[in-house]
Amino acid sequence: MNLSKKWRKYSAVATTAAQSRLAYWQEMGARTFFFAIILFIFSGLWGQVIGADGSLVGFTRQQLVWYLMLTEAITLSATSLVTEIEQDVKSGQIAYLLAKPLNYLLYQAAHYAGEMAVSTSLNLLAGGVVAWALVGLPIITLPSLTQALVLLVLGAAVRFCLLASIALLSFFVEESRPFYWIYSKLVFTLGGLFIPIDLYPKFFKQLAAWLPFQSITYGPARAFISGDWSLFGSFASIALLWCVLLAGLLHLEFTQGVKQINVNGG
Repeated sequence: MNLSKKWRKYSAVATTAAQSRLAYWQEMGARTFFFAIILFIFSGLWGQVIGADGSLVGFTRQQLVWYLMLTEAITLSATSLVTEIEQDVKSGQIAYLLAKPLNYLLYQAAHYAGEMAVSTSLNLLAGGVVAWALVGLPIITLPSLTQALVLLVLGAAVRFCLLASIALLSFFVEESRPFYWIYSKLVFTLGGLFIPIDLYPKFFKQLAAWLPFQSITYGPARAFISGDWSLFGSFASIALLWCVLLAGLLHLEFTQGVKQINVNGG
């Protein structure tokens, strides 16, 4: 099958996933309400800590609110990827899916991309309106927008590889959910969800800089509020490195897991 046919096939999967995501408007509404509450609370908190016109380690209250808007928009765009893959493995459904004319991992990646595109876009739109109402529009430049978009895509790729790798642990352990819980807490902390990693102690800052979690939330948000090309180069390099490493791990897990199915007669 040539590349164009493959592209059309997986694009159709992504489009279907995006349309399906739009159908769950009640869930999106609830998340948007929760999102608005978080931004309101932290906006008031930072206003009290640094004052309306002050700054914290070089960040103004406006920058911190917009930073949190982006990191929360990304985090709240979570999909059911781990649950779906884990269920496919546990139920044995994956054995039947492997017989279909679709690469299982590419199918999941396309489905994930479609859902994430819709969820992230809607969250950014809703969060942007709330942040604008709270602290006004930041200084938006073409470099900052370009950098944030590129890092957002790279971060989504890193996130997919991490989540799929966690889910495929179901081939080898009874439950993969505990590993997902650990992942989610690491994104909260070393991913710089609530505050920029710049505010962390030196050791944790250096640790976070080499781990994949900062690529998911911190990198895109930090680029948006700064537009610094040197930082962008560092963020992009780390994200690409982790994409390659995690994709290799994902491939290894999948091939070993499929062999296990075949050995067991699945």
